Amino acid sequence: MSIEIPSGIPNQSDYGSVIGSALFAELEGFSREFLTAHPVVQATYGWVDDPLHQWSRQWEYPFVYQRILGELEDRAGAAVDILDAGSGATFFPFMLETKLTEGTITCCDYDASLEPIFKTVNEGRGSAVAFRQADLRGLPFDDASFDIIYCISVLEHTDNYEEIVDEFHRVLKPGGVLVATFDIGLDGVSDIPPDAAARLNLCIETRFGDSDVAPGPLEVAADSVMSVNIGAENPELLPWRFPLLSWLKAVWKRKKLPTRIGKNLTVLCAQYTKSTKPTKP
Repeated sequence: MSIEIPSGIPNQSDYGSVIGSALFAELEGFSREFLTAHPVVQATYGWVDDPLHQWSRQWEYPFVYQRILGELEDRAGAAVDILDAGSGATFFPFMLETKLTEGTITCCDYDASLEPIFKTVNEGRGSAVAFRQADLRGLPFDDASFDIIYCISVLEHTDNYEEIVDEFHRVLKPGGVLVATFDIGLDGVSDIPPDAAARLNLCIETRFGDSDVAPGPLEVAADSVMSVNIGAENPELLPWRFPLLSWLKAVWKRKKLPTRIGKNLTVLCAQYTKSTKPTKP
């Protein structure tokens, strides 16, 4: 089943179509094999047993995968260097490596304990996915080092996303793309509320000069994908082992009144292209 995954906030119909697609089945097959072959990786997750089978990642991974495959097709015959920013340790960069004919995959995360895990997985698979420990606000890479950067559900958990966006812009080549996803809290306390998500989208669009999600208020429709709806049907897809406790922690952290009782989020996915024209720093 061929499917075009749209940017923005997904609706429930598109979400269901993606899960039933051949693209999702391909991701699912690789993820299943990866988890079986490398239990050391699964032991590091903590938040979920299986990153793909999580309410938002079932949309995010296919979106990012399809966008990167499109870029690889457009750049056929050229070496393509890819950065996974805030990578954690998952199946995804190893799957992308199988699609590269020439180029590199580099993962970057603040957690230094991931380095030996990448080493073990690379040795076991005969792969060469690089890992660098670093703060995303100060990436250890030269200017214009990468053709593609992807960042999956990281920016909403940071307090300095402007600095991170500047670093992404610095290390990305002119004409390169950033594929980014981030959760949007709809309960008034979870990261990040719609108005802040709109500012984040505008920040990236302003810095890069081209986005496939228009700047401005983000509209969450009645049929938008929401964690509360997915969790009601498939609670195993929620990453919170104790949802009420997680929500209460968010209330305490924000020190503000929530707009509803209990956690509820949606997700936004977008692709941004770095202008080939000089931009102001």
